[in-house]
Amino acid sequence: MNRSTQETVTESTPDSTGLQIQARDWLLLPNLLSLARLVFAIPAIGMLINSDGPKTDHLAALLLVLSFLTDGLDGIVARTLDLRSDLGKILDPVIDKLVVVSVAVVLVFTDRPYDFPVAVLVAMVIRDATILGLAIRVLRKNRHLFTSRWIGKTTMFVVSSTLLAQLIADWLPAWLVLTLPWLAFALLLLSSVDYLAVYLKLKRQQAQTT
Repeated sequence: MNRSTQETVTESTPDSTGLQIQARDWLLLPNLLSLARLVFAIPAIGMLINSDGPKTDHLAALLLVLSFLTDGLDGIVARTLDLRSDLGKILDPVIDKLVVVSVAVVLVFTDRPYDFPVAVLVAMVIRDATILGLAIRVLRKNRHLFTSRWIGKTTMFVVSSTLLAQLIADWLPAWLVLTLPWLAFALLLLSSVDYLAVYLKLKRQQAQTT
């Protein structure tokens, strides 16, 4: 595999023997920021489950905005302060997926002015299962982790915006609230295909070198 392909497909772990995770990694600032995402998200989800109207949804949306902001901040801090860790590479995407899927589930099964499409939730689950499954296979076989892809980052931004739009729908034009879920749906499918294509490309390159 050439250098450029390796940089875009996977990220080497510090040691060829596998992931290096130590107890002190939990105290690194970027990882604490990732965990802080749950501190904001869990109360927000509780509010959504027991929502008594727009005001509660707006407050939950504010907490989710704070949660989503830590998503970008943890990576910036990790790169700026050189505090990257294998634990962070796992925590960040896992917590992202856990938060957005949980919020989507609540929106599907609770009564709100706009119904959140079940198809979008299904696409989210399929995408996350695809990425998780491929990441585990790559990690077991090659001791590498998938790096973030631009299509994945774009998808997560649109999905997050879609969820927030549902919660502040009374402040937004109806066409935007109705359109965003289907834009997210298209990107979720495209992102799933992209990760699968990357995985297959990696397998072909490995087959050629063996």
